[in-house]
Amino acid sequence: MNFFKDLDHAIRIVVNVTPHSITYKNGSINLSKIEKIAKILSNMESCGKKIIIVSSGAIGIGINKLNLNENLKSIKIQHTAAAVGQCELISMYSKFFEEYNYTIGQVLLTGDVLKNTHARINICNTFDILIKNKIIPIVSENYPFTIDEINNIVNLTTIVSKLFRADISVNFLDIEYFYSKYKLQGSSKQYDII
Repeated sequence: MNFFKDLDHAIRIVVNVTPHSITYKNGSINLSKIEKIAKILSNMESCGKKIIIVSSGAIGIGINKLNLNENLKSIKIQHTAAAVGQCELISMYSKFFEEYNYTIGQVLLTGDVLKNTHARINICNTFDILIKNKIIPIVSENYPFTIDEINNIVNLTTIVSKLFRADISVNFLDIEYFYSKYKLQGSSKQYDII
């Protein structure tokens, strides 16, 4: 499998943007990284690709924005932080994509989307209409209102890839390389792409 060849031939692409790839350790938004992502994905859209972004990080961003020092394991605190953080995150995406003449649309999902036929149809229709109108969907889990959690961004990316009928899914990570073994064990092989 040749990643670049697959990416070149892919039209429908889901991009997984992990929290650590767009935030600093304290949870504040790394503006230069979001700008870079907006530039790359806008260029891909301009080349005829159809992009959906799956992004998370709202809880950490909200905790930082609210300067919370409370019990961070509390579901109530996480939901509150997510409500604030999601606004911050989507605002930054919107700002940077507008610089490249693209509009974004926010799509918030909950875990019941796979269980409910009507919800699946609605989401698929929303994706299709947004894409048809050259609006880049940004999908996140709807933490403040979720009962049936999706649990992590990998699961959410898988769900979105299925619903969108994606040709390929790409991960934006905060690490430069993967290794076949723990690096200090020696004889490990470095991978730029997996």
